[in-house]
Amino acid sequence: MMSNKRLEIRSGYTLIEILLAVTLGLILMLGVVQMFAMVSNFVTNSQGLMELDQKVRSAQIMLQNDLARYTAKMTVPADPDSGYGYFRIEENSSTVATTSPDTRLADFYSNLTGILGDNDDVLTFTIHDLDSPFIGRNGTTTVHSPDAEVKWFILKNSNNVFSLYRRISVLDPTGIPAATRTGNIKHASLSDLTFTPGAGGSGRGRGGAANETNYRDTDSAAVSNADLILDNIIVFDVKVWDPETQGYVDLGKGTTFSAARGNVFDTGSRFKVTTAAANPSTTGNGTSAVVNAPNPSNFSLPNVKMAGISLQGIQIHVRTFDPTSGIIRDFTVEQEFVTH
Repeated sequence: MMSNKRLEIRSGYTLIEILLAVTLGLILMLGVVQMFAMVSNFVTNSQGLMELDQKVRSAQIMLQNDLARYTAKMTVPADPDSGYGYFRIEENSSTVATTSPDTRLADFYSNLTGILGDNDDVLTFTIHDLDSPFIGRNGTTTVHSPDAEVKWFILKNSNNVFSLYRRISVLDPTGIPAATRTGNIKHASLSDLTFTPGAGGSGRGRGGAANETNYRDTDSAAVSNADLILDNIIVFDVKVWDPETQGYVDLGKGTTFSAARGNVFDTGSRFKVTTAAANPSTTGNGTSAVVNAPNPSNFSLPNVKMAGISLQGIQIHVRTFDPTSGIIRDFTVEQEFVTH
């Protein structure tokens, strides 16, 4: 009987054995949980990168389509009677974007050289699409027009995140008489955005010289009417083809587009407002005078200095990154132009 009792006692588990089994089970469960978390994070990151890749491809296609629909003649100055709109590049001109490093990148890259770049250029131009007219609002009226102004620019939010925006302003094909315009681009037709001497003489058929900048879209305007294209932008660099160096350069560099030419290219900038005292060859009264036939060497206005220059091609480089993984995505769009 004693032997049977001993056997019965030995057939159970000791406290140490139970604790050991529980510990091993917990370790196994912890491993399974960690593996599941790793798989889940991998799937989440993969989905995030797939979405980023899709956005990058969409942005590239959208920019290519816009550039393919340009209307302007790429030799400065344009013909005042052409009605072809304009094409404008501003180098380092965004008032709300800077080239300061994105501190989040430091978590992934110890050396940011070659990763960060120019991100404050601005590109604005008119486009034409007869097959798929643009639709917009002009007050209470819905406007269908084959013409529009498109603007690509960078904005930085309160969290120092740089984002790429695209804004479309549909042009009214009928236009509004100069005497009743209010500086709203929605009241303009494509021919209105091609400079003409006009009343006051300064620009694009807008009437008085004071309205020269009012019609043009500005990057500092509210983004309520702009489309967010990409977040976490670290490069938005617009370059122009320099025929003498046979390469793409920033405005203000190269040979043809040297520093003496300034940092703005604008096909519609033949007439400019300046002061009569500083430029006695101009015509006008008081402090507002119109430069009818500017000599580029006499003026500091960079787009006046572009007189006689033809833009043969443009290159836009966009680079973004995924803040979770630090993986970088970028694309480059090039467009050749017909010069006249």
